[in-house]
Amino acid sequence: MSSEIDSGSSALSHLPQDVVRRGGIYAQLQCCRSSSKDGEPRRYQLGIDEAGRGPVFGPMVYGAAISEVGKSDALGRMRFNDSKQLTEAERSKLFEDIHKEAVQDDGVLGFAVHVLSAHEISTKMLRRNKVNLNRISHDTAIGLIEHALSEGINIKEVYVDTVGDPDRYQSKLSSIFKRRGVDTIVVCKKADAIYPICSAASICAKVVRDRLVEVSYYPEAESVASECRSIKVGSGYPGDAQTVEWMEKAMDPVFLFPRQIRFSWSTIEEMEKKRAIEFDWHEDPDGIRERYEIGRDVSSGNDENVSGGNNSRRLSQPSLQSMFNAAKRPRRKVFANRGLIIEDNREEL
Repeated sequence: MSSEIDSGSSALSHLPQDVVRRGGIYAQLQCCRSSSKDGEPRRYQLGIDEAGRGPVFGPMVYGAAISEVGKSDALGRMRFNDSKQLTEAERSKLFEDIHKEAVQDDGVLGFAVHVLSAHEISTKMLRRNKVNLNRISHDTAIGLIEHALSEGINIKEVYVDTVGDPDRYQSKLSSIFKRRGVDTIVVCKKADAIYPICSAASICAKVVRDRLVEVSYYPEAESVASECRSIKVGSGYPGDAQTVEWMEKAMDPVFLFPRQIRFSWSTIEEMEKKRAIEFDWHEDPDGIRERYEIGRDVSSGNDENVSGGNNSRRLSQPSLQSMFNAAKRPRRKVFANRGLIIEDNREEL
């Protein structure tokens, strides 16, 4: 497996390795846990924005920023803006400023990021009960608000950059959080350019996403990971010439791409049709579907698993050897390079 990620002094040095590798939530909310003011709980506003919704490569990152209501002047002094309007250096500097504020008891701004790996996105979008990207985005935003509330933060205002129809999205959030004490919920287009709290969230999401792309972790075998890292991936968008070049060089005719690629994107389907090896799989034996349902012997009425029990049968898998003969690549080498273990005693490798 590939070695530990060298995040250096970048934004990733703050994130746990598990979040960098597999995704998840990382939050710094120390400044939002200060004691009550004048006997009344502090009231907080929360802004949400995302980065990396459209790329074919790498994670999508959702950011949430939290500050006390009425601290607009303090946020203004930090010169937040839509992250896409800032240079990379400006974004990185602002993210470090946000982190410094977040870990102080008297800081003006806390934050959280939720990293959704390309593998997680692909899995949800390609499974039998498919989840579309809008639903994934909505669920992630809801999860970040839930996380803040679960930390005991008195969230009173929520501002979200919309995904899909803003009115329907706002109604959805209102139905969940109004009864939990949130007074104001605003969902609109370009929220990151209108509300400083959303601008701060946008910066957190964008900086973390960019750094994750730069130091991408490949769970495949080291030989595969080294090969992928040797080529610059670019922005990760399908229209980026550098990203297209990376995909063409990194593509395997059998396994296609490493897990940093979103297999649910149409770009991948198109490349698969043009460049991947075609396989002829064995058809099911005659009458097998009539005799067996999933895990059940229909003729006997037994509910035992097909592969278990004295009266059950074990269905043999068709050999994979022909697939690798067609690919003109030894199976042992292909699977060894991917760090996979194959148990197949029916024929010599």
